[in-house]
Amino acid sequence: MNTQTEPSSIAAIDLGSNSFHLLIGRFISGHFQILGKEKIRVQLAQGLGEDFSLDEASIERGLEALKQINERLKDISADDVRIVATYTLRKAKNAREFLRQARRFLPCPIEVISGSEEARLIYQGVAHTQPGKEQRLVIDIGGGSTECIIGQGFSPLRLNSLEMGCVTLAEKYFAEQELTTKRFKKAEMAAAQQIDPIATQYQRVGWKQVFGCSGTIKAVAYCLEQLGFTGGEITADGLAALKKTLCEDSQVSNDRFEQIAPERARVLPSGLAILIALFDTLKIDSMMLSEAALREGLVYEMEERMRHHDIRERTAVSLVERYHVDQAQAARVQSTAVALYQAVKAPWLLAGKKLKPLLNWAALLHEVGISIHFKGFQRHGAYILANTALPGFNAEEQQLVAAMVLHHRKRLVTELPALTLFEDQDQVRLIMLLRIATLLHLHRSEDQPVFEPTAEDDKLTLCFDHQWLCAHPLLEERLIKEVKEWARVDMQLAISTNDDNSR
Repeated sequence: MNTQTEPSSIAAIDLGSNSFHLLIGRFISGHFQILGKEKIRVQLAQGLGEDFSLDEASIERGLEALKQINERLKDISADDVRIVATYTLRKAKNAREFLRQARRFLPCPIEVISGSEEARLIYQGVAHTQPGKEQRLVIDIGGGSTECIIGQGFSPLRLNSLEMGCVTLAEKYFAEQELTTKRFKKAEMAAAQQIDPIATQYQRVGWKQVFGCSGTIKAVAYCLEQLGFTGGEITADGLAALKKTLCEDSQVSNDRFEQIAPERARVLPSGLAILIALFDTLKIDSMMLSEAALREGLVYEMEERMRHHDIRERTAVSLVERYHVDQAQAARVQSTAVALYQAVKAPWLLAGKKLKPLLNWAALLHEVGISIHFKGFQRHGAYILANTALPGFNAEEQQLVAAMVLHHRKRLVTELPALTLFEDQDQVRLIMLLRIATLLHLHRSEDQPVFEPTAEDDKLTLCFDHQWLCAHPLLEERLIKEVKEWARVDMQLAISTNDDNSR
């Protein structure tokens, strides 16, 4: 009888500006075995108005696509699903409404990731599927943004997300179906303006290989093959020939390129213009096609987290080193914060919400702003955390960690970031736990606080050893003041000792 446990299936969903992609598979002996794929062309970026609001039609298309994707997720644990959104939902003013509606029928929340995080994940997808030790340039042309990354092995050396994509440029330069050299030239110049600020830096770092990934570059590669450019490489000569052909036909001809769907045909010219500008501005000789992209990067990162190799931990530790954080003090606060979390997670219904690691990293980084100035260091720290690229953290995780650091001391400011991944109540509770953890280590000594925490509803009771508390009168005074801060957010903090009543 075979009692070996079957590997769990995992799912990665990429909500791009042009298409939504689903990838389902499982890891067997370190190898990712694909079990299913879905691609639904939504062209979400097409509905992004000049005021950066998504129109109702685009929202409906997106929600309908998610309902279809959700059908494939029914037998997969929510913990084994990760859904990320990119450019359009980064930019849309009403993205939160879309995310709330989508949450009703998805097994887990949608993470909106930053441009740099999107670039990092794209690189990871290519790096895991294209072995090689030489430096490489990876390019992904999406619907709303274009990612450029130079890396070596599994480490990105330079990464940028440029605000230009095949959908957004199509709306501006190719709204009319007839293709002309003049329209191409305008689109190429606009793309070159976006690329130019990074060109010198990228050429200085250099690369030995160039890989292109995702739908636009795959479509271009197919068209070049149809024109007789075989060998699997995309070259500047091939791109010029394709542009000439499209202008001669005045369209993306179905007769000539029969596998190009109408939806892709509408954005192919703008994607080609971006690719030509990239070749010209970055002085690219040739490009190979990679089948992997963002969603593959997601699944490999999920595997890393399953093996407890979380990139977010490395990010936090690197910030500690960069800003010369007092690691002994950070470790003390971390230990107490985690102990408090363990005491309250059941009565406060925090278990299973993936909040503990974020509290842990906020505790580790709560003094990151001291390197700027002690006065108001919580504000300096929050600014650093909110405005620094934090590999592995999605946009809302980054905002929550920054909010915890901002509110961990002094008078509590009750305004919180508007998040969809985390409930307001949970944000407040994490902040209050970090406040207590930092307060209990006010003296910055190895003298550990002697107390027992208990919780119920919105109340936390700290019962101290009487002699220990009497030996720390300043801390006792601060704790009494903290009781009032808790009341400002409709929470109750009670202080007692083992031989008296609660205060």
